[in-house]
Amino acid sequence: MGQAAKLTALILDPDPGHRDELARILAGRQVETIAVTEPDAIPELLRAGQFQFLLCDLDPDSDTGLLLLRSVRSIDDDMFVICFSQRPTIHGAVAAMRWGAFEYLRKPVEPEELGSALDRAIRAHGLLADKLDQLPLLVGRHLRARRQELGLTLKQVAKRSGVSLSLISDVERGEGAATIRTLYKLSSALRTPLASLFDDI
Repeated sequence: MGQAAKLTALILDPDPGHRDELARILAGRQVETIAVTEPDAIPELLRAGQFQFLLCDLDPDSDTGLLLLRSVRSIDDDMFVICFSQRPTIHGAVAAMRWGAFEYLRKPVEPEELGSALDRAIRAHGLLADKLDQLPLLVGRHLRARRQELGLTLKQVAKRSGVSLSLISDVERGEGAATIRTLYKLSSALRTPLASLFDDI
């Protein structure tokens, strides 16, 4: 599928807890991050590096975020900008979209909502993300979704499959490549065909 693009994102958020949570969500999707607290740092970083995403906190009581979006578009008119606000407003959403925001979300951002926005952005611009690099993560998501669908705990799956609880946890998080033997045991324990773990991959 061609050379994989390294996906990287800038995060602008004055809230350290929320900033760290966004970085954690993005890391789970193999997106590298650089986080900043001051808008003034963004233009220089954009000129110096290659970024596909900007996650930007918009304060409804200040024009700083919208001025930043204008500046971003003068530097990179193809970057995905995902805005979020503690107090989202129609006016804020319209203004953000006018300056090319891809998404406007409520803060704190839910992991599923951000993940969905990232997936849409990647599809919309055809960003290359090598599926082989993502394979463990994607398979892990299929396994976790199936386990949750059946209402099973990790401990129950470990008992059914003979695979250690820690290994199952690692596989679900996409950490390392599981062997076909391990995946076969897990898919059997979850009463799902092995091939189904690779759907949409």
